[in-house]
Amino acid sequence: MLFLEAIFGYIGAVKASENNFDFLRFLLASFVIITHSYALLGTPENDLLMQISGGQVRFSTLAVRGFFVISGYLIFLSLERSSSVWNFLKKRVLRIMPGLVAMTFVVILFSAFFLTKESVTAFLFSRETFVYAAKNILMFFGINPPLHDVFVSNPVPAITNGSLWTLSYEALFYLILAGFFFVKRSWRMPVFVGLWISLYVARLWWTPSLVLFPYTSFEAYHLIDFGLYFLAGAILSHFVERMKSNFGIIFCGALLVMILAGAVHLYGALQYIALPVAVISLAWISLPPLNRWGNFGDFSYGIYIYAFFVQQVLVYFFPSMSLGLFMTLSFVGSWACGILSWYLVERWTIRSRSQLQKSV
Repeated sequence: MLFLEAIFGYIGAVKASENNFDFLRFLLASFVIITHSYALLGTPENDLLMQISGGQVRFSTLAVRGFFVISGYLIFLSLERSSSVWNFLKKRVLRIMPGLVAMTFVVILFSAFFLTKESVTAFLFSRETFVYAAKNILMFFGINPPLHDVFVSNPVPAITNGSLWTLSYEALFYLILAGFFFVKRSWRMPVFVGLWISLYVARLWWTPSLVLFPYTSFEAYHLIDFGLYFLAGAILSHFVERMKSNFGIIFCGALLVMILAGAVHLYGALQYIALPVAVISLAWISLPPLNRWGNFGDFSYGIYIYAFFVQQVLVYFFPSMSLGLFMTLSFVGSWACGILSWYLVERWTIRSRSQLQKSV
């Protein structure tokens, strides 16, 4: 134990504002790029993690689930600190919508000038373009529809941004969580635990594929799957103080459970417990180079919402690239877009949110 603590350090050395969440989100956003590199070149998504795990998990699914764990943890804390439900929802809108809106119009403009065979005017002012923009921004009504003739000849045809569909679940969880503002604080955690247990049982014994609401793309399977991770993150926020001096050991234990579960093909059952514990404990381990990552900015959201489009553009112009070169250029292009999104759009709305918090 002393050896492990010597490696990972004590949480006491990490200030509340110094953690590894920003680095983890950057890493997870980059994981998605790895898996998509295979699919967008027209090959099976057989990434390294898929091979190691015997087909049980790939980098992209690990990343998305890790995102929901972190989101559940941080957004629940945001709810606890919010002075009103309106204040909570404003903070969520200011964090997600400006970057999403900017990305949508960047995609439309780039497509109009460089990707379509139609005239720029016809492309920009068509009904299809307006529907595309509206569905992306509103999120709940079939996000990311086809955009004219863009990418129709790519191995993954007519999809401009295949990562955006998870944002609708994220936004739905925000709305559901907002309802807990009206629940007594002392009741919130017991309700979360009860919901988690119910969803876990449902996930083990039921694999639904039905669409939940008419005219939307919400599927019961994804709602249960993502909901388990989101709730797990929220629940773990209640136990962080009790875990604070043992995060290194807890992370190693959770990682070992995932590895052993994968070896005996029980990863599907144990992932909902072990992965959230591993993610949150790793976020709070004292790793000075990583817990200062956020000093440069939070680039993960921009990377996530631009990466798929960047990769589709690369395939469109250079269809014969090797996997290694394609993945390298995908990282560079997506990271660049994430940095630009942060400095040109997102950080200004974060400042606005800070002013909002001070004013209520």
